[in-house]
Amino acid sequence: MKYGKAPWGFRVGHLAGIAIIALCSRASQGEENVITVSDMSHCTPSTALSRQRRQAKWQLIPYEAEGISGTMIGAASFIDAPDVTLPLKATGWHAIYVGYWNPYFAYDGGTIVKFKLSGEAVFRRFREGAHCRSQAETCLHEVFLDYADLSGRNLVIGKTHGPLGQKAYIAYIKLVPLSPEQVQAIQEDRARTDTRRLVATIDGSSYFHTAECTSPEQILELVEAYRHSDVAKVLWAVSYGDRANYPSRVATFVAGPDSRSRLVKGCGTNPYIIGEKAKYDSLRSFAERGIIPQQVAARRVHEMGRKFDIMFRLGLGASLPPERDGETFVTKHPQYRMVLRDGTVVEKASYAFPEVRRFMLSFIREAAETFDVDGVNLCYVRGPHFLAYEKPLLDAFNAKYGTDARTVDPGDPRLLELRAGFMTQFVRGVRRVLDEVGDKKQKRLELSVWAWPRKQGVWCGRTPMEEGLDLKGWIEADLLDSIICQEGIDSELLELGKAHHCTFVLFTGYRGKKAMSPSTISAAYRAGVGDFAYWDIDCVQDLPEAWEWIRRIGHRQEMEAWEHHTPTSRWIRLHTIGGCTVYPGLQQAAYSGG
Repeated sequence: MKYGKAPWGFRVGHLAGIAIIALCSRASQGEENVITVSDMSHCTPSTALSRQRRQAKWQLIPYEAEGISGTMIGAASFIDAPDVTLPLKATGWHAIYVGYWNPYFAYDGGTIVKFKLSGEAVFRRFREGAHCRSQAETCLHEVFLDYADLSGRNLVIGKTHGPLGQKAYIAYIKLVPLSPEQVQAIQEDRARTDTRRLVATIDGSSYFHTAECTSPEQILELVEAYRHSDVAKVLWAVSYGDRANYPSRVATFVAGPDSRSRLVKGCGTNPYIIGEKAKYDSLRSFAERGIIPQQVAARRVHEMGRKFDIMFRLGLGASLPPERDGETFVTKHPQYRMVLRDGTVVEKASYAFPEVRRFMLSFIREAAETFDVDGVNLCYVRGPHFLAYEKPLLDAFNAKYGTDARTVDPGDPRLLELRAGFMTQFVRGVRRVLDEVGDKKQKRLELSVWAWPRKQGVWCGRTPMEEGLDLKGWIEADLLDSIICQEGIDSELLELGKAHHCTFVLFTGYRGKKAMSPSTISAAYRAGVGDFAYWDIDCVQDLPEAWEWIRRIGHRQEMEAWEHHTPTSRWIRLHTIGGCTVYPGLQQAAYSGG
């Protein structure tokens, strides 16, 4: 099949919004108008295509599947195939679907496929791991791409390259025409701002591990996905303790001369080192060209009408041997290290020392002045502990209570209150810095914290007050504009925030029953929460099935519908590929069936 009608019914689960889904029922949308392009040999330039596997070319592979046949284009992970353009020959608004193949039995890792319409600046990326759905079959995977007016437009197809390149096999494109009512509903939904309820959190590093990121356009691929979504704010990490992911005058640049990645030759020895090497090379190259990833992202985020905040991870630890070969704040200033109750000195700085607080305040000031930010987030979930039994705390406790703090119970309210006082000094200092920088920029900079419910611990940390975090006091003192709470709803903070204009934002959790899902989001809505955050969203936003619900997180009715019936992608079983039969009996056709 080249250009023609689809021989199978199409799904409507992707169509955005309950009202739009209703409009797109089969009764109102005839299948006979669906356009399917399954002969990818129409891609141009033709010089980029070959019937055989060739370096820098897409391979043309004939296939037959349930209800569809054609010629796909494909390239192995190590093939540097160029961008190609597929004529669509369509006019008006359509829902766009793409069908791709992930042959796990090829022993070539996962898949990344990239698409954009002509006239768009950056690609939309889909990623799928090297998993095996079935030992008995291999399938095409159909996913939703976008809604768009296709008049005079074509589809550009791209591939990832380099040490992090992954394979890509594209079988067909499906275009479902939309009625005027559907188009109006989509446009009205895209114009809404009340559903923008998601803080998209990027740790400023992990995206280098998933695919190449060596150009400004590839940075924009991260945030462009948020254009037609419920993302209200992007939260981008710029620090990991005293390390910065941009060239800093205050902190240590993670791609500086002390980075271990400078010693890695070639592409590394394992997936993590390969990713670290890619991060190092990219950040070094960006810095040499005067390109700062978060600044590039901030401009695009603001163009889309969203906010852009930066995150600081506050644990100031030092590397341990064998990694300890460069200077950190702790190695330069060992006198400011944390001291445990029994007198043991550990390789982490304590916020009980004013010098430590001043260092981090100068770091925050530099970043807030450098970048076009709307606010700063103090991330406390990565880094406990922050202070213990250092001399400033011991002196203050003895002066106030006439005894040694190490002799009282660790949960003594007097000790907790005094310990929290040091961190409150720091938070007040951050608020003052943001006010000063904001005055110069003629805008108010917001302050948020990432913490956890006051009656539970987190990671290697204890309760917030035991870690010096007086969350309730900070809200009551009007220091915070929002609090991102992890793995639990603190009802008192939720209600207190309403009285002090401090938004309660929930990150339900990473895994298990607390993991972010339509069910946990719906439960949070019912508990009175209305705003959400997703940590490491860059690791899931290119997973088609995950992004379909994440991008709609501000549509409460849809979350409730998804909670009871989660739509799944369409999988189409292949019969033949390149003239070889793979149905039935993939196990007979490939080693161990993959």
